[in-house]
Amino acid sequence: MSAESLLRIIRERVDSQGDSPAVIYVGAGEAVETGFAALWDRASRFAPLIERNFAPGKVVPLFLNRSVDCLALMIACLMTGRAFAVLNNRLRVPQIEHVLEQTGAGTLWTDGVGLTTLKQGIDDLDRLRTAEVLAIRNEHWLSMHDKQ
Repeated sequence: MSAESLLRIIRERVDSQGDSPAVIYVGAGEAVETGFAALWDRASRFAPLIERNFAPGKVVPLFLNRSVDCLALMIACLMTGRAFAVLNNRLRVPQIEHVLEQTGAGTLWTDGVGLTTLKQGIDDLDRLRTAEVLAIRNEHWLSMHDKQ
């Protein structure tokens, strides 16, 4: 299935069943439902960030827990014509560096859990020199290099 076809199907659901659950995420012992319209809106907010940080044809590496944000970022990548690679959140810094070198990515997208993993694996944050590390915190993107 093409990205355009998948986006068309999601958009049709947004238009016809916007409040219906698109995702039910179970974390910390409770289930949280996110409707099609809310998921689309979240993806639409992420899309300009992806366009700003990744040239067309670049792969967007996602080092995130399985979450609504991860799914929204995948949809945002499709919206912007970018490919994405979801990295296993058990990878360690040398493995992450290898993926970044292979993809040519200049930015690594992560969340609080991924950020914790990176901080535990890096004595000196500059060691991850192949990428700027951005993290999702309360739906705002923070640059790790700017917010140390």
